[in-house]
Amino acid sequence: MTDEERLNRIIALMFTTSRLIRERVCATATTGKKFSFVQMHALRFVNEHTDLPMKYLAEYLSITPATTTSLIQFLVGAGLVDRTFDKTDRRVIYLFVTKKGKNVLETHMHESAVTMRDVLSTLDSSEQEHLIHILEKMSAGSAV
Repeated sequence: MTDEERLNRIIALMFTTSRLIRERVCATATTGKKFSFVQMHALRFVNEHTDLPMKYLAEYLSITPATTTSLIQFLVGAGLVDRTFDKTDRRVIYLFVTKKGKNVLETHMHESAVTMRDVLSTLDSSEQEHLIHILEKMSAGSAV
């Protein structure tokens, strides 16, 4: 296998694995309503960054402001997120997660962890250690 073929295979497997995990998490959700991966990712970001204007969510997710508005409108409609406007500039919108949103997020994070543990249990301890090393190296930017 050439270097290019190997890299293409790794990329394809990373996308496939990511998709399968997202599908398993969504399929096993017990929150009553099924939320997409992007919706839960946005909810997690808002929960961790309550002091940032909404435009940073768009930047973080790499989506347009219009798409972010639609996404947030859905989360507001579901009662998971609420908005407040800046007192000096109404164009600036701050987001915060509601109590219901925190409960849904907590449930989702727990279910995701259970799913990930199940997926990772297919690897023996040596393979898990090797995966940790690889992911740490990639996360640190050393593999780039």
